[in-house]
Amino acid sequence: MRKNKSGQFLVTALIFMGLVIMLSGCGQSKTKTVTQETSGIDPFNFYSKVELDQTKDEVASELGGAAEETSGAYTYVDAETGYGVTVSYGADNLVALKSLYMPVDNDFASYSNASVTEDQAASITEGMTYDEAKKILGDGGLEIVCGANPEEKDKPIYAIAWINDDATSINLTLVGFEGIVYDATYNSN
Repeated sequence: MRKNKSGQFLVTALIFMGLVIMLSGCGQSKTKTVTQETSGIDPFNFYSKVELDQTKDEVASELGGAAEETSGAYTYVDAETGYGVTVSYGADNLVALKSLYMPVDNDFASYSNASVTEDQAASITEGMTYDEAKKILGDGGLEIVCGANPEEKDKPIYAIAWINDDATSINLTLVGFEGIVYDATYNSN
């Protein structure tokens, strides 16, 4: 994987910004709630409708509503579920970053069904494929951030999270959809 200092900084800053935006709407609830299958709630409804390189007007039209702006990022919330998407636009007014927005009282862990450990995170190395990492972590990873890659336009950067019931998690940063692991981080609560 080709790296340079400015590229590393941009990738790290992009993922960090996405995670901060996503977690800004997230509180840690210890109460287990029902899953999407039993509740009918789709936390990804708005997130999945936004694509990189859409215009601001296209996003607003697709999501059918006004957004709340905070520090240059726009959050669109599905009134039915409380989940949504936070979008940052580039200088060209196109989507450069999208991250999942969660309501404060969410129990997002119920959608992941993960059971991951710090040791698993430590065993994942830069350059592994998504499939290799998934063999270590198992199913249950959820895409929570997608951003434009400043070095390779055709390989966006993704953050995938495996979230345990106690809100601890492993986040993988991938270059390209189901691509190459850039980073694996264990997050304790």
